[in-house]
Amino acid sequence: MSQNVNFSPIRNPANPERVFVYRVAPTVQTLGYDQRTVGKGPANPRWNKDPTKLPSTRLLAASNIVTLNFDDVVHVYGVAQTSTLVSLLSPFTEVVGAETKAPHGALAGCAVTEGDAVQAWLAYQGSDGTKEPLMWTDVTDADAQDKPSTAKYPMSGTALSVFHDTKRYWLIYQNDDGKLVAQNEKDQIGSEIHAEKSNFIEKTPIGTCFIPGYKEGTLGRAIVYWVRLTNQANVLYRSHADITDAKTATWSDPKPATSAGQTVQPLAQIGVITENKTKSNWVYVAKEGKDNITAVSDPWQAKEE
Repeated sequence: MSQNVNFSPIRNPANPERVFVYRVAPTVQTLGYDQRTVGKGPANPRWNKDPTKLPSTRLLAASNIVTLNFDDVVHVYGVAQTSTLVSLLSPFTEVVGAETKAPHGALAGCAVTEGDAVQAWLAYQGSDGTKEPLMWTDVTDADAQDKPSTAKYPMSGTALSVFHDTKRYWLIYQNDDGKLVAQNEKDQIGSEIHAEKSNFIEKTPIGTCFIPGYKEGTLGRAIVYWVRLTNQANVLYRSHADITDAKTATWSDPKPATSAGQTVQPLAQIGVITENKTKSNWVYVAKEGKDNITAVSDPWQAKEE
């Protein structure tokens, strides 16, 4: 039976060989945490199992978890259970904005540091009662107003993912036709990952990474992961694009992400940790039929290259 398994891995800033995994804890829906060696797992997560004795923020079961490293500390975000407000959960708790609500739980983010300057953004799907626009909120400026994405026709309840190509932010989402789209926010134009919507399950989770300077003459390579139903199994799939200064991106044909054709929970988040030493990614997933979070390896270079 499918179940929500929402989590986000991030390297420990003090020890990059270790990774923090933050998650929505089962049953009580508080923030859970574990630390493990990169690529290893599962580990034994910890969380507040009795929030009646010591109050903790209760999260939507469908709340995505986002982890961003900036200002020398890991920031953890999620969606509060009753109010549906996007909230900072660690290193302390506060709402991101009085009206920053994500009723479906969809949340993604990206932090970019250049010298002493930090940009950190969250993307979410809001609701005004009739429309469900994709929105951006600046978590480094408490006075900044949320602004709409340029993405068009998002599916209600779409998952989200974000990457920065060293110059521009791209928002990955599923449109109301069921296709994944990479939206170049600066140039206000989208590129379909693939034209055939059968490549994507409805409301597929989405994981993304960007490898700067992967190929000469490009800004780098973006890799997107999602879930496809094939032969009655929910299989982890991927596509890549070598990003240039062009306004759009050309994506490779969808392929299974691992040689084994890894089956996964269709309602579980997908997290990606890049590994420069091996030129590969550790893709964190919840395996089919289980509530555990494990890492599978996937090379940056696709088999057909």
